[in-house]
Amino acid sequence: MTVSSLKTGRPLLRHALIGAAMVWMIGFAAVPKASADAFTLNQIFCNCLPAGSTAGTVTLTQVGTDVTVDIALAPGLTFHESNGLDAFGFNAPLGLTAAAFAYTPGIPGWNLLFGPLHEDGAGTFRYGFACTPAPNGCVGDPSTFSFTIHGVTLGDVETTEGGAQNGGSNSDLAVNIANPLASGCTGMVGGGNGSSQSTASGGFSGDSPCGTSSSGPGGQSVVPEPASLLLLGTGLAIGSRRLRRRDRNQA
Repeated sequence: MTVSSLKTGRPLLRHALIGAAMVWMIGFAAVPKASADAFTLNQIFCNCLPAGSTAGTVTLTQVGTDVTVDIALAPGLTFHESNGLDAFGFNAPLGLTAAAFAYTPGIPGWNLLFGPLHEDGAGTFRYGFACTPAPNGCVGDPSTFSFTIHGVTLGDVETTEGGAQNGGSNSDLAVNIANPLASGCTGMVGGGNGSSQSTASGGFSGDSPCGTSSSGPGGQSVVPEPASLLLLGTGLAIGSRRLRRRDRNQA
């Protein structure tokens, strides 16, 4: 090999290395960067969990134009589906269709819901998921669930604005939980920056205690007040006495 051939080969090698580096940099830049936020489910909107309870976590991960939501409940808890309360409520931009969501129904039979959805003390949400109900939980006792929303950002989901036209959301998202080993221990827990109404001692002081309310119009809880029950009982007693008097007079 001559000196001239060495001199000619060095620029070619240098150009080849520069070209390879540029291709790598372009490819690296083209890979969607992931960012994630995690929320602790510690906004208690029910009376069955003690003060300071944590019902699990919800992690939101942005990859490109997709946001994946991963829900993991604390040990001993499962998702719950009850009259008027759905397993999971959340917010996202208005106008999304079923094509914007990717999820696997699985054994719990997850089903996408379009709101407004009233989730007791947690407030009202634009979207949600329901599962196939089972006694004190969902079929299969699921404790994890994941789904993806296309064409949104983390900021689109991390908001309480979705239910503003129906009273608002008191948290960014909310889960209906159950303890399968404690009958009646069910209710909503939230996470995010919403204006939580949960009490300092644990237990929500608003619509209803967990697991005891029935669903009225629009998902509102309907629980008879003690005074109403007293009036009803008094009315029945008076009516019964009048019927007995009429029967005696006719006899």
